[in-house]
Amino acid sequence: MAEATNDPHPKQDYRGDEKAAFLAVFERLENVSAAARTLGLDAGTCTRWLLAAGIDPKRRGRRRRAEYFRLRADGMPRRDAARMVQLNLRTAVDLCFVNLNPAI
Repeated sequence: MAEATNDPHPKQDYRGDEKAAFLAVFERLENVSAAARTLGLDAGTCTRWLLAAGIDPKRRGRRRRAEYFRLRADGMPRRDAARMVQLNLRTAVDLCFVNLNPAI
């Protein structure tokens, strides 16, 4: 007789095509939560997939941040630079006060 479990979070099996779809959406959005939400997947699982694939999920944000600072250094207004690299304007405002060195 099979034993019943009361696990509120049973292990979910994902297919390779779901992982591939996530990686494609993540490549476009560069945000784990947004990509996972788009496909109806768990963000924690998706983060583990990225790490297993050797991809640092936070590094992509650093690239956008560096691009934001480059645009600002070239004279682009804060709002336009944030929109261009798909940053929330509030995040862009916070970044200008926190990080004075765009190389970080």
